[in-house]
Amino acid sequence: MGTKQNAGQFDCMEKIAPDEPFFVLRAKDPIGVHVVRYWVEHAHAAGHEAENIMEASICADDMDTWRAMKQSQDEAIADQEKLFALEGSLKLFAGWRIEYADHAFRFVRTDGEGVITAVSLRGLIEKMPKDDIPF
Repeated sequence: MGTKQNAGQFDCMEKIAPDEPFFVLRAKDPIGVHVVRYWVEHAHAAGHEAENIMEASICADDMDTWRAMKQSQDEAIADQEKLFALEGSLKLFAGWRIEYADHAFRFVRTDGEGVITAVSLRGLIEKMPKDDIPF
């Protein structure tokens, strides 16, 4: 249990025999955390040490945290890719610029009086003719 950078106290990679089969569960795997939690629930009855069980439980929590962080990053990247695709289709929105604030992209323009108008990515897509949306 652990990461590539920090193997953890109960890391088994060095203990595996050359001909011993093994299976790696990653945080990226959507059922990986559930398998680890199942193991934690049944490990005591199988004779595993309490410290080993505790580390596995912490690992499951870390897997959940990593997946949530990764999902947020992936969503932000997807939004950014949509924005780049939309930039070429924004002929109707001359004078607008892209800003990122509060974990969301938006299109902003300032008129001559200093009044700011902002449109979210979703709002912009809803206003565009369907033929102009590049995805």
